Amino acid sequence: MLKLLSIGDPSEDPDTERFDNTDNNEPAADLSLAQEAATRVSKLYGADKALMTKLAKEAGINNIMRAGDRADELGARQRVQRAAARLAGHAAAVDILVTSLTRVLQNPADEKYRTVNIQNKHFQSTVAAAPGGMEFMYAVGFEPMHGHLVLQSRDPALVWIGKSALEQLRGTSSYGASKEAQQLQQALALSKVEYETHDEVARAAFLLRVPEEPPEGAAGSTKICIHVGQEQVWRRFESCNTLEDLLNFVRSLPRAPKRDLVLDNITTRPPRRLDTAAQLGLTLQRLDMWPSGHVAVSCGA
Repeated sequence: MLKLLSIGDPSEDPDTERFDNTDNNEPAADLSLAQEAATRVSKLYGADKALMTKLAKEAGINNIMRAGDRADELGARQRVQRAAARLAGHAAAVDILVTSLTRVLQNPADEKYRTVNIQNKHFQSTVAAAPGGMEFMYAVGFEPMHGHLVLQSRDPALVWIGKSALEQLRGTSSYGASKEAQQLQQALALSKVEYETHDEVARAAFLLRVPEEPPEGAAGSTKICIHVGQEQVWRRFESCNTLEDLLNFVRSLPRAPKRDLVLDNITTRPPRRLDTAAQLGLTLQRLDMWPSGHVAVSCGA
């Protein structure tokens, strides 16, 4: 424990050491109060005895407890800044927190901006998943309450310090690299959505070219089983429908290959490869797929 400097008569017994009061309006602070202030500082700053001494001196003889209060304030700021620094490599978390704290400062009385649902998937995947994210939330004054984080602190200065610390991160290389990676992921996700949308449109277009399915047991109809991997899809056709009609239906199936599509008539033994160029106009009856048939779908080399 730091031995705080005494001010007064140096001949006094150290065991009864007191701090004289230069301000007659306030009572003198004895050694126990000084030790309490030093302890509060020690908890915040560890073994930084020079800082503890400085704070005790600055507080004045009759304001030792204010040294502890000031240490609390400085410690809170340091905790915010330390947690913010850990978020530099997590651009998504930084951006969300800056937006959130800006709304808090702009709407200090609105409870909805002071409450965060910790079960929110977006919050979980960004702020909660980032090292320092939850530490930062607690440092600026949020506290857990009934499945939410609620900003209990009424100190706008602490929120402003947190927002400023995060905004400064936007100029760092770590934030820039994280932002580029985030934008790349967003672009890839968008490309995937666009591809899947295009694929759905293409399959729907092929399905529109397929003749209407005849009713069960209709005269002249045939029932074809299409084998795509481990999946089997049954569909009825008119016996006069062609290989092109069957091919369009196959291309409308989600699991069918998108290119180099190969059809084998496995109704017969041995199976026969169907020529999807030369035989497109031949009827299913002519191709020995009436009154029923089996076709295996695969991707050619």
